[in-house]
Amino acid sequence: MEPRNVEQRLAWWLERLQREPDATWEEMVSGLAPPPGYERADAAEALVMILGGAAPTDPARQALDAALTRWIDPFLAWSPEQRRAFGLSRYVHWISQAAMAAGRLELPEFTRHLFEGLLHYRGILPGLYLAPQRDPLLAFYQTLAGSPTHAPRLRSFWRALCAQSGDLLPDHYLHIGLQGLRQCPPEPPNALPAWVGGLAAWLPNARDEREFVRKFRALRAMHPRAPETWRQWLAPILEASHPTIAGVSAERLRWWSKEVGGPQGTQPAKPCGGSTLRSPYPDELAKILDHFQKDRDVPALAASLKELFTRHQSFIAQTGNSYYFVRAVNETVKVLLRTPNRQTALISWRLLQRSLVFNPWNAFSWNLLGRALGALGREQSAEWTFWEAIRRDPNNTKHYAELGRLLASLGRNDEAEALFREAMRLDPLDLPSRAELGRLLASLGRNDEAEALFREAMRLDPL
Repeated sequence: MEPRNVEQRLAWWLERLQREPDATWEEMVSGLAPPPGYERADAAEALVMILGGAAPTDPARQALDAALTRWIDPFLAWSPEQRRAFGLSRYVHWISQAAMAAGRLELPEFTRHLFEGLLHYRGILPGLYLAPQRDPLLAFYQTLAGSPTHAPRLRSFWRALCAQSGDLLPDHYLHIGLQGLRQCPPEPPNALPAWVGGLAAWLPNARDEREFVRKFRALRAMHPRAPETWRQWLAPILEASHPTIAGVSAERLRWWSKEVGGPQGTQPAKPCGGSTLRSPYPDELAKILDHFQKDRDVPALAASLKELFTRHQSFIAQTGNSYYFVRAVNETVKVLLRTPNRQTALISWRLLQRSLVFNPWNAFSWNLLGRALGALGREQSAEWTFWEAIRRDPNNTKHYAELGRLLASLGRNDEAEALFREAMRLDPLDLPSRAELGRLLASLGRNDEAEALFREAMRLDPL
C-alpha cells in the first residue's frame, strides 16, 4: 500500500524510480505521477532538489540517467499528430527539462549520448524552437557546455556559437558559447583563457559598448591577472583583426583597447616579442598546393596541411576570426578534388568537417563536402549534403548541378533531369546545368533534345 505522508511517499517514489525507471519518468512527463511534494515544480528543478545531494553512484541517479537516455530519441521521433495531442509547448518544455536535469545533475550517460548525437540533434531541434524560454536546442547545448568531460572537445563549436550570436543566432547563445569555452584549457598552457577568443568572435555583433564591456569585465573578474598581462594577451587580437575581413570597426576595437590600454586608454601594448600575430593564409598555403600539384606526394601534403591548419586554429583561438581558416580549407579542397582519389577525398572531408563548425552557412563548403563524399563512394551522404546545401542556399545553381550529376551516376535519371531543369529555371544563362542535361539526354537516346541544348549553350557562350 502506498504511504500517506510526503516523506514516505517520496521515498516510495525513489524506490520505484530504481525499480521501474522508464515508467516512473514517463508518468512524471505526463504529469500523472510527479514526485510527491514537488507537484508544482518543473521537472529539472524537482529532480535537482531530490537528487542533487546524492553521490554519482546513487542507484536512483543512475536509474534516471539510463531512463532519460532511453527516452529522449523515441520522444523526439513522435509524429506531428502525437505532438499536437500532447501539446507542442508542453512537448518542447519536457525535452528542455530532460536536458536541463541531465546537465545540472551531471548525468554522464545522457550527456555522452548528446555529445555523440550532436550533429543529429542540430538537424532536428531548430524546428522545435518556440521562444527563448522554449528552445530545446539551447538546452542541449547548455548541458554539453557545462560538461567538464565533453565541452573541451567542442572548442571550435563554442567559438562558432559566439561568432554567430546576435547575427545568425539569438543573442542568448553567446552565454552558452562562453560557458563551453570556460571549460576549455588555454592553448598553449598559460596562454590567454579560451573564452577571450569567443568574445573576440562576438565583438562585431555586440549591440553597444556598454554590453560588450560589461561582459568582458564579468569574465575578466574570474581570471585575475596584472594589467600588463591582459595587455600582452589582447594585443594580437586588437592588432590582427582586420576591419574589413573580420567585420570589426576601429571604434569597436577601441572598446576593448580602452579596457586594457595604458593610462591614456587608447593603445594596447605590443605582444611578447614585439611582433603582430598574423594568419598563415594565403602565401604559405599557395606554396604547399603548388608543391603538391607538381609532385602529387599525398603524405607530404597531409603533413604540411596538418601543421598549417594547426596554426590557423591557434590564430582563431587568439583572435576569434575564422575567415582565413574557412577560406584556406575551401581553396585546398578545390585543388584536391580536381583529380580526386580516396586519400585526397578523405583529407578534403576531414578539413571540411572542421571548417563547417566555424561557418555552417558557407554554401561553397557544403558543395565541396558533397563532392568529397561522392569521391569517397558515400553516395547517400553526398546526396543528403547536396540537399542540405540547397536548403541553405536555394538559389545557387551549382548545388542543383552537382546533385543532378550524382543522381545521374546512380541511374536516377528522371530526378537528375528535374534538378538540371530547375537550375536552368533559376538561371537561364547557367551553362554547366545545360551541358549536364545535354549529356544526360544524349545518354538516354534523346539526341534531338540534347543537340538543341548543346546549340543553345554554344549560342550563349561561343568560346
